Amino acid sequence: MTGDKNPRPEEKDSLSRKWSVRLVAVTVGAILIRSAVRHLENSYAFLASIYSYDLVSRDIGVVMAVVLPATQLTLGLMLMFFQDMRRFALLFSAGLFGVFVTAQIVTLARGLNIDCGCFGSEMKNPIGWKSICLTAGLFIVSVVAGLQARIQPNSMVTKQ
Repeated sequence: MTGDKNPRPEEKDSLSRKWSVRLVAVTVGAILIRSAVRHLENSYAFLASIYSYDLVSRDIGVVMAVVLPATQLTLGLMLMFFQDMRRFALLFSAGLFGVFVTAQIVTLARGLNIDCGCFGSEMKNPIGWKSICLTAGLFIVSVVAGLQARIQPNSMVTKQ
């Protein structure tokens, strides 16, 4: 039918998927940016938080204190502002959240009573099922949205 104003069901699904992925990307991006900024504001407190997990050596802890906030900030900006990079950024973020969940579960199992350090030293958030579920939820939505995100065609390539 020509001139039909109502989108077909598959077009509605595609549009719904696109907006769902965008909403997840912007939300996860904002969370990553907020966390990165908090860690960059007080890098010594973040380093102390990394050491409190007692999972890595001192040297690796220093590297993590530099690399993690930079990675979080980069991923957050990619998710919020670079549509062509969303699939990669969502799946990379999922991997990061997977590492965070694993570290929290290991720490809880070891009986350590420490702060997760997710949003800096000002926000007290002890490691427990609440913090694990929150991080696992971010992992799950990042995986699902990442798998739903369409790979954008390169705008620099022209069709022949």
